[in-house]
Amino acid sequence: MIPDLPIDTRIELRRCGTWPPSVHLFDVASADAALAALAAERPLLVRGEPGVGKSQLARAAAQVLGRLFVSSVVHSRSEAQDLQWEYDAVARLGEAQVLASVPSALTPQERLDPRRYLIPGPLWWVFDWESARRQSAHHSLCKSSPRPLRTAGNRHRAACCSSTRSTRPRRTCTTA
Repeated sequence: MIPDLPIDTRIELRRCGTWPPSVHLFDVASADAALAALAAERPLLVRGEPGVGKSQLARAAAQVLGRLFVSSVVHSRSEAQDLQWEYDAVARLGEAQVLASVPSALTPQERLDPRRYLIPGPLWWVFDWESARRQSAHHSLCKSSPRPLRTAGNRHRAACCSSTRSTRPRRTCTTA
């Protein structure tokens, strides 16, 4: 069953990551878009000029629906692949340069395995939470990955990238 989003009702948004507390009012169009994404079991891509409320809409929908808030900023240099994954070639080059001088239990082939430098992007997290969690947990060279932020109502579904919990959160909005 798909829940309703309250139209023209004040939604008090709690602090979420770096976002301060604020208030949101759903209009009919934004509520319909969020509910359509929910019914289709797909993320909602929201676009628009800076400051129009894209992130706030996603936060409000996540909070009201008890979902995780996954945010990603897309700019003129962004590529579609950036939303799926990022490859850290600089870290791999650095590892290759210190290969002989820094001892490791791993073989050189294991140390330079490209999977160790693959960082899950927001769409990887949204569509395949468990695989993204495993990638971040098992490939320790991954830098800080975009992590879904907990909202108060979904603690039992939330898990940090490095967590060993296997609970998969429900999908939510992604802002662009």
